[in-house]
Amino acid sequence: MNIHEIWSRMDVVGQGVLYLLLSMSFMTWYIFAGKLLLLWQHRRNHMALAAARPSGAAVPQALPPHSLYAQVMGSVSDASGSYREICGHFSREEWLRLNVDDALELISRRLGRGLSYLGTVASISPFVGLFGTVWGIYHALIAIGQGGQASLDHVAGPVGESLVMTAFGLAVAIPAVFVYNWFSHQKKIALEPVRDFSQQMIYADLRLHNGH
Repeated sequence: MNIHEIWSRMDVVGQGVLYLLLSMSFMTWYIFAGKLLLLWQHRRNHMALAAARPSGAAVPQALPPHSLYAQVMGSVSDASGSYREICGHFSREEWLRLNVDDALELISRRLGRGLSYLGTVASISPFVGLFGTVWGIYHALIAIGQGGQASLDHVAGPVGESLVMTAFGLAVAIPAVFVYNWFSHQKKIALEPVRDFSQQMIYADLRLHNGH
């Protein structure tokens, strides 16, 4: 028994279930690769930030473009430049913190993009595989009943082939669970230095403007 034989014996519904599981698996590994790249870039940017800040300096001399740190620094710069327009409604610190909080929320969404999909795949793929198994067993038993051959050697083959769908469902769910849990943890770790950096930029701007 090989994959080609199993595929040839499936009907349209069974093949559709297998296509669905394969597509979910592909997207899981695609998200995994994208998240790894994002974390690698973030760590490189973190090292570049340390190199761009002279010893004792509050503000870095340069930041890698499109980095999470550049996004935070840009929000502080924009908020500082637009403070005159809302002066009197908020203190400078309140205005800076409002804008930085918005930037951090966008960064959190960027880091968490795709995690909800992984959680959904981890939850439903075993049931999708189970549906494929039940559907396959149902049609296998109908075919056996119509053929009048109900001996163990005639039943075991079709039923065993149908159980492969459950294995496929688990093979999709297990990596999705691992990737979801691991990147949920990595997201928290990645956000910590960005939050610290945002506080430093706020204090640097307040010192620059004498706290006004």
